[in-house]
Amino acid sequence: MQEQIAKQITLEELRKQIDLVDTLLIKCLAKRQDIVLQIAKIKKQENLPIFCQERENQLIEERKMSALLLDLDSDFIKDIFKNILNNSRKTQEEIRWK
Repeated sequence: MQEQIAKQITLEELRKQIDLVDTLLIKCLAKRQDIVLQIAKIKKQENLPIFCQERENQLIEERKMSALLLDLDSDFIKDIFKNILNNSRKTQEEIRWK
């Protein structure tokens, strides 16, 4: 019985750690979004294209390499960054047409 309680406490503590990491991830994404807004304004002022395939390909490859060094699934990281980049383009489009 005590063994089960100890495992539950450990599980609860681990879940608290996950919650903390998730909060940090969200804060990092918010910081990234702030930077994207600044980039969008510069691109609008200088009439630069929003999408740069070469830049995105390079970014994805670098993130995949970082993932491998940390023993993470590179396809998982690729999928995450494709979503992040899609959101960045969407944000930049919104700024462009304001």
